[in-house]
Amino acid sequence: MSAPVTHRPNPVPSRRVTPLAKRPRDPRLSASPPARGTDCGGSAHPRQPLVGADAARVFARRRAVAGILAGAALAALVWVFAIVGGDYAAASSPDPVTTSVVHVRGGETLNAVAARVAPDVSRQAVMNQLRALNGLTSATLSVGQALVVPVYR
Repeated sequence: MSAPVTHRPNPVPSRRVTPLAKRPRDPRLSASPPARGTDCGGSAHPRQPLVGADAARVFARRRAVAGILAGAALAALVWVFAIVGGDYAAASSPDPVTTSVVHVRGGETLNAVAARVAPDVSRQAVMNQLRALNGLTSATLSVGQALVVPVYR
C-alpha cells in the first residue's frame, strides 16, 4: 500500500509587497508633486544641488573634458606654427631690391652685419640671405672680408 502523503510547507518564504504610499521616499526627489503635471524641468522642478561624492565626480569629469579640449587646442596651435612657422622669417621679410658690398669691421659678427645693413628687417632672415648670397657655411667672419648684402627700400 502506499504511504500517506504529507503536506510540505513552501520552501520559499513569501515576499511582503509594501504599497507605494508606505515605501521610503528617495531624499533626492522633491517633496511636492509637479505643479503643472509635467516633467519638463521648469521652475516647478528646481535642480537639486550635488553634494559629496556626486559633486566630486562631476567636477572631475568636467576637469578631464576641459583638459582634453585644452590639449587639442594646443596641438592644433603647434600644428599651425609647424606649417606656417617653418619659413616664417623668410615669409615675413620683404624681398631685397638690390645688393651692395660691405666690408666686415673688427669684432663684427654675422648678426651685427645683418643689424647694420637692414635694421628694420628680421635679423634671422637677413642672416639667411647673407649666407645664401655669399656661400657661407659658418658664421665666422674675418676683418675686412667683403660681403654681398641685400638692400631693402
